[in-house]
Amino acid sequence: GVAADSSFFPYAEAKAAADQHLRGTELDWTILAPSRLTLEEPTGRIDTEASEGGQVSRANVARVIAASLEHSQTIGQFIA
Repeated sequence: GVAADSSFFPYAEAKAAADQHLRGTELDWTILAPSRLTLEEPTGRIDTEASEGGQVSRANVARVIAASLEHSQTIGQFIA
C-alpha cells in the first residue's frame, strides 16, 4: 500500500518480501506491521482494529515486541 514514488517504498517492499519468506519457514515467528510510528508517550495499548492511516507510538510497538516474546500465543501470528 505504499506508492512506488515514496521514499518509504523500498523499505515496505523489503519488509513484505522478508515477511513472506519468514512465513514459509519452520521458525517460530511473529510478524508486526504497525501503522505510522510516532514519538508520543506510550499508553500501553495498541489498536489492532484501527483503520488504514492510523498511528501508534514507537514505545507501544516496543512493548508489543517484548510482550510477544513472553507469550507463545503470538507464534505464527501477524499483528497489524
